Amino acid sequence: MADRTATQSRNGNGSIGQSVDLQARIGAGPIEDIEAPALASSDAVAALTRQLDRLTQEVDESRERGERLEAALGKSTRRLQQLIGERDRLASLLAGRDAESRRLNRELGALTTRSTPAARGSPALLAAARGMLERFRPARKAPAPTRPTRRQIETTEGAPEAGALVPWLRSGPPKAVLGVVVFGLSEAEIASVLDTVDRYCAEHDLAPLLLTDNDSFQLFRGRRVLFEFLPPPSERERLAPELDWRLFTLRRLALIRRKWQPVRVIAFGRTAAEVVQLWLDSPFEVTPVPAPLKGREEAGPDWSAVRQPEAMPT
Repeated sequence: MADRTATQSRNGNGSIGQSVDLQARIGAGPIEDIEAPALASSDAVAALTRQLDRLTQEVDESRERGERLEAALGKSTRRLQQLIGERDRLASLLAGRDAESRRLNRELGALTTRSTPAARGSPALLAAARGMLERFRPARKAPAPTRPTRRQIETTEGAPEAGALVPWLRSGPPKAVLGVVVFGLSEAEIASVLDTVDRYCAEHDLAPLLLTDNDSFQLFRGRRVLFEFLPPPSERERLAPELDWRLFTLRRLALIRRKWQPVRVIAFGRTAAEVVQLWLDSPFEVTPVPAPLKGREEAGPDWSAVRQPEAMPT
């Protein structure tokens, strides 16, 4: 019993001593550890401060760059809106012109249909067609001359009219223009026509102007001849299937005549003769076309060397 009590007393005294030593070590240790990280914390704060300054500077630079980009974007946006407005205005104008052109085509087609029983070239048909055209272009004050005779053609054949394009010549006076219609002919047939036409023009001091639907441009340029090209029937459906090509041809021929003012027009081949006959009845012509096809009573040049001379000058 006494031994157990002594053992407990020794154990108790030892435990108390160990606890005191442990507390002393715990209390003395942190004092040494706190002083060492204090310096590390100040360095970290300084580093973070420098990093924050750099970030602040980068943010300011990014904000300035963003403002410049925003100004440039605003300017580009205004320009884009301006271009879109111009595009819309042009589209509206084009739609209006297209609608007007379609309406004119329909009116002319209706006029042609109503006047089918009338003879071609009748005064009533031409007056009605010209009356419709006068609503869309200024009136031309010109007398209604009769179809020119051979004597009138010969007196005016020597010089082109005022305002007409004149073929360029290195020497000599300007030459009047002879219109040569060769629609529907092949390249070889056109070459044969040119051989005869060149001789005729040399004798009468004229410059030939080819009206053709053949794209053999090298032939025309090689012989230094004037030419005006109209699309052939085989290409018209591909180019513009909805276009009234008969009306287009008449308008184009009227423009060509005002441009060159030929003193005479001749046709070679059946297709060319049909086009010239249609041209004679054109409502776009104020004065008669100098291409008499209906009468052959007057003598004309010999075109026998040319293949299919369906129409010749008289």
